[in-house]
Amino acid sequence: MLQQVLTFRQIIAPVTAEDFFDTTFGRKHLHVPGTPEKFAPVFSWQAMSDLLNTTALWSDRSMKVVLDGRQLGPPEFCRPALAREGFETLQPDPIRVSQLLRKGATVVLAFIESLTPELASVAATFE
Repeated sequence: MLQQVLTFRQIIAPVTAEDFFDTTFGRKHLHVPGTPEKFAPVFSWQAMSDLLNTTALWSDRSMKVVLDGRQLGPPEFCRPALAREGFETLQPDPIRVSQLLRKGATVVLAFIESLTPELASVAATFE
């Protein structure tokens, strides 16, 4: 069983759960401003770096990179590699991805919510 890192009430604070369900849920999006410290127990830059450097996890199908509003093509951030199953694939190049992040790129990682206990806990809280 997952240890809950943040409760639903902690995640949406200062909005109350009652207000959320009365006025927002199923009706509109909610943006809750906060500080970076609020989610510090959930995910860190070090955890992100560790996941990005575990190159066997990622391919051009499981990682997307967006820079200046444009989704980059896999050749712009990937290199040819062998997948675990033995076929050729495009695998993100950690150095190139790091360079793109420094330029302000956004990285989208498929199924990241299952890769650390903390992220899994937050995903379960939202479920």
